[in-house]
Amino acid sequence: MADDDVLSDDEIEALLADEGEGDEAPAPSEDIDPLESVRSFYNQVAGTVENILSTVIDREVESKLIECNLLEKSELEGNLDGNEWVVVTSELGGAISGTARYVMPFDVAHGIARVMMGEEEDDAPEEFTEAYESAVVEIFNQLVNSLATELNNVTGEEISLEPPESSVIETNELLERVEEDEFLWVEYTLSIEDLFDSGAFFEIQPSSIVDLIGEEAEEPETEAAAEPAATSAPEPEPAEPQAAPASGGGDQKEAKAVDFPQFEATEGEESAGDINLLMDVPMEVSVELGRTKLRVKEILDLGAGSIIELDRLAGEPVDLLINGRLVARGEVVVIDENFGVRVTAVVSAMERLRPE
Repeated sequence: MADDDVLSDDEIEALLADEGEGDEAPAPSEDIDPLESVRSFYNQVAGTVENILSTVIDREVESKLIECNLLEKSELEGNLDGNEWVVVTSELGGAISGTARYVMPFDVAHGIARVMMGEEEDDAPEEFTEAYESAVVEIFNQLVNSLATELNNVTGEEISLEPPESSVIETNELLERVEEDEFLWVEYTLSIEDLFDSGAFFEIQPSSIVDLIGEEAEEPETEAAAEPAATSAPEPEPAEPQAAPASGGGDQKEAKAVDFPQFEATEGEESAGDINLLMDVPMEVSVELGRTKLRVKEILDLGAGSIIELDRLAGEPVDLLINGRLVARGEVVVIDENFGVRVTAVVSAMERLRPE
């Protein structure tokens, strides 16, 4: 009998293996690097940078995230390879408070602004003019708003922001303006068709972005842990019907009699399809005479007396839009000294559903 109680070598190894696996199971949930979630987020932002730049300057743009880390102020100077910078700042509020800074080397920002203004390299001014600053601010205005929107989509938190402002400063002044002891440093490479192959720009963001995105990354694990409890909860339910017969067989008939007529579900379904429920909903109606596409330089040159040529011939019907969706076409008329539109054609249902 004593020999039967002795474990074999194979059994001992199997027990040790089971204990080792049990000890190692919690380890993955203990070491969560929030920066990995932040890097994944900014990889998507790099695609947004491409889209915004390529749309604004009408050239092929490639952008790639090459660094995304928390840095201390003492490390900032080592990451700035240049002497003069174009810096666009925006104050953040809401779920994130602090200053968002977007930094471009002077030559990169100057080249992008020159293309936006439609100027040749030989004709472009050497300094960063007010028009150039406005052009670059417009780019980063779109980028800042896109960042706030993406953060809201990822975290569900509202981010408010102030209109961005730009300045041209040297490295020493940039170092002085960054007052935070720790911040999020995000660096991208930029390649723009027929302009440059190895440009770059940087973001200096509040470090609280890391905490916000990191907290959101942990939530799915908490929800996943709660799921087994939710799935196991229905198990006691079968016991309830078994307990019913104990109080008497007649109780079952009474329970079946308690149907749902008092809820009047049928009437509710009929009222749900009543168009009268929507009769008082306001709709925005607009009339579009035509459209065109202008460069930033052409827009800045507009003034009193400027003429803009539209993509529509004289005498063509105008478009009638409801909530931005084309529903009909008509001709312009005058009613008691006010403009009006006489509907001449209603757009078909298929054409209304067609994406613009």
